[in-house]
Amino acid sequence: MGLREKIQTQLGKAFDKALADAVTSFTLFRAENSNYNSITGTLDSTEARTGSGRGAFTDYTVSEIDSLGVKPADTKVICLANELPFSPEVDDLLITEGCEQYKVIASEKDPAGASFELQCRRGASV
Repeated sequence: MGLREKIQTQLGKAFDKALADAVTSFTLFRAENSNYNSITGTLDSTEARTGSGRGAFTDYTVSEIDSLGVKPADTKVICLANELPFSPEVDDLLITEGCEQYKVIASEKDPAGASFELQCRRGASV
């Protein structure tokens, strides 16, 4: 078993047990093949891609807000890479079980490729 598999196994166990209170299921949504409609001023999506995952939702620390330039209301989501059918990208939409909607502002995979850290903004739409 490689490093990535070990990390994913340990994180999965933590998500199931120790972090269960902090873990939220979500659906990741991406509109693909969108065209801008100049008449309506909207995007016409021809295809949507969705997938489910789980993540730990947390606030950014003051030092992260100061040094990284994130907005104070942004949310950090740490999710397992092996539970997602595709890699999250900027402008993807993340919708929680409680129907809270977040826009992915930044997505970073850890060096081992086991998890993603997402910077999300609540209430933003695609």
